[in-house]
Amino acid sequence: AAAALADAGAEVVVLERGQNDRDRSQKDTQQASTWPAVVNTDAAQKIQWQDGVWGAVANVLGGGTSVNGGLYIEEEPEFLQQTFGETFDLDAFYASSAYIAKNLTEPLAPSQFGHDFARALAD
Repeated sequence: AAAALADAGAEVVVLERGQNDRDRSQKDTQQASTWPAVVNTDAAQKIQWQDGVWGAVANVLGGGTSVNGGLYIEEEPEFLQQTFGETFDLDAFYASSAYIAKNLTEPLAPSQFGHDFARALAD
């Protein structure tokens, strides 16, 4: 949101708590394969909500996105073949990606923020 506002010419100040997310290894922040272990590091602070439920909030620059956010980016075929070689099965990869996107992702709700966020990603 801050980037979209700044890109639109607004003056933006972002205040976040915690250490810089670059001070931590990737395994302590946004690697999905580490969940729920990441909540047992100092990248997250355990809290108890008023209703008694326990949870964790991010304690790093980037906030909750650094700990539990997900962003799906579909790479170009050329990048995948260059990275994984000519024998990489692009059809199987894209079929798997489509299945995951259909069954596990939630598109942004239609809102000005959602439109601006999607447009910022495209830029």
